[in-house]
Amino acid sequence: NKKIIIVIVTGGIAAYKSPDLIRRIKELGYKVIPVLTKGGGKFLTPLTLSAVSEEKCYFDLFDLTTESEMGHIKLARKADLILVAPASADFISKIKNGFCNDLASTLLLATKAPILICPAMNPAMWTNPATVENISSLKKRGLNIIGPEEGISACGEFGIGRLADVNSISEKLSNILSYNKNDSPLKGLNALVTTGPTHEAIDDVRYMSNLSSGKQGYSIANALSVHGANV
Repeated sequence: NKKIIIVIVTGGIAAYKSPDLIRRIKELGYKVIPVLTKGGGKFLTPLTLSAVSEEKCYFDLFDLTTESEMGHIKLARKADLILVAPASADFISKIKNGFCNDLASTLLLATKAPILICPAMNPAMWTNPATVENISSLKKRGLNIIGPEEGISACGEFGIGRLADVNSISEKLSNILSYNKNDSPLKGLNALVTTGPTHEAIDDVRYMSNLSSGKQGYSIANALSVHGANV
């Protein structure tokens, strides 16, 4: 009776974190079924994901054995939640526009389960107006987004684009499965959360500050969100 999580791994260097994420989700008591895109296959193999999940890794929409029984529909219906981690800029664009030219994108179009997107890409790609518009559209459609985080990317650039922390993703996933937003106590509430360090001016140049990471504020924002608030 374990809840089933489908984990879609798309193309991006952050894919190396996916096995650890799958292991973490399994430790929380969920069954994980991995799905690998063609791009994701450049970084990981189906065997790797099968080994850590202890389940078959799916990657081919036109698998004749599976599709003779409409396998992609059955798989989409089986999921209690679909997690995309990492979600590349290309794949996010496909979701936003409803493309379904491979197994992963077809699953997302066919599922009725909650969807959690974990973006990971170069900082310039994340701030590009096209990506900003795509993410905004997905949020309006009710998809859950976590991350990305600030840090040094694989190409050496500093900025926002790193995959969210594995523990943060698994916590968000559990929260989504634990609450029904339609019946939640904060439905309809609009919440604004400020977080991170504060700056208190001394004069026009100097200020006093602190080393706050902002993680507590992020956790508060997440808790408000999973209880139904628009944050």
